Amino acid sequence: MKKQPGFILLLIVFACFITSCAVFAQSQGASYIETGKEMLGQHKFEEALAQFNKAVAENPQNVEAIFLKGTALYWLKRYPEADKAFDDASKLNNQHYLIWYFKGKSANAQGNSKDALAYYEKSIECNGLFKDAWFDKGLILYSKEEYHSAASCMGRVIHLDNTDGRAYCIAGMCHYWLGDMEQARDYITKGLSLNPGWKDNIPEKIRKAVGL
Repeated sequence: MKKQPGFILLLIVFACFITSCAVFAQSQGASYIETGKEMLGQHKFEEALAQFNKAVAENPQNVEAIFLKGTALYWLKRYPEADKAFDDASKLNNQHYLIWYFKGKSANAQGNSKDALAYYEKSIECNGLFKDAWFDKGLILYSKEEYHSAASCMGRVIHLDNTDGRAYCIAGMCHYWLGDMEQARDYITKGLSLNPGWKDNIPEKIRKAVGL
């Protein structure tokens, strides 16, 4: 399956920090953080990292700056350093779902699906309404051929956002492997009506089996 564009996750970061800013400590280096966010939005990850480093240097207890430093390191594929930043952030606030979510993203990027699943589950424990953790958990379960559990995760995504075509498609593929062709056809058809570009992510074998 094709990876989703990085800007989607960036938008998640920005939206969630806007709506949950009270959770994080007030920043003495707010200007550094705002500039860093702008750099993230432009995919200028080195420049963003430099700004977040300044904010952390000014206030080592600023969990938002530490977390955002981790995201910049994640996008730079400097995963061990990103992990360190996320660990530091979680020591200051171990109940924020985005910290655990990105710990999961980093673990998965390094091929550690077991830890990634545990971190996604922790993210869900902190915020069961965060669909991306459900989705990414479902992807891992699908790759492990745990189709019942993967379909359940995609069902939660659909419940939270019934316009997510990807979730319908993956749920449909799960039903295909579980032998339910009618459900597979219905889910995949619905998914592609919402997100036609996802067709290439569905194996030709499955597309033919459901008449697409």
